[in-house]
Amino acid sequence: MLTIDVSEARVRPGQVFTQHLIHLPKTGDLDDEVGLEEPVVVDVEYSFLKGVYLVKAKLKVKAMMACGRCLEPFTCPLEAEFYEQYDTATQVDEHDPDANVVIEDRIDLTEKVRAAIMGVVPMKPLCREDCPGLCSSCGIPQAEGGCACVKDDIDPRLKDLALLMEGLKKKGVE
Repeated sequence: MLTIDVSEARVRPGQVFTQHLIHLPKTGDLDDEVGLEEPVVVDVEYSFLKGVYLVKAKLKVKAMMACGRCLEPFTCPLEAEFYEQYDTATQVDEHDPDANVVIEDRIDLTEKVRAAIMGVVPMKPLCREDCPGLCSSCGIPQAEGGCACVKDDIDPRLKDLALLMEGLKKKGVE
């Protein structure tokens, strides 16, 4: 769990406090397709003002994922930030599942950090911008020099038309 102790902020309202946290989520905490190369580094600023805790967090992590074209694993640096407001347990409707609550002067940031990371993971991650992907015939990665497949630029649905055009060219008809 990734928690911060905010008891000092309650005693000194309006003052901004900072914490530097390092957290290594368990395997599978993020997503089946995204792994972490190293721990998540989170810099948190928080304060207590007018009965609520204001939290700002910036995080950095190196995530391991598969390229959307060639399927090779690669490391991608990710950065995210989030702002949240947390209420004391007495101010929150106990039936509100989305309420951010401070329990015993501690704020659990685990789920917010996970959501922030998943929010910046690219929908189609690429190992590099010009990744050629896989051969559409045999599936060999094209970045490794390709394969021996014959590249047929003709759509298979139009192959008969191409043969007809080739026959007409041989007869001299254009």
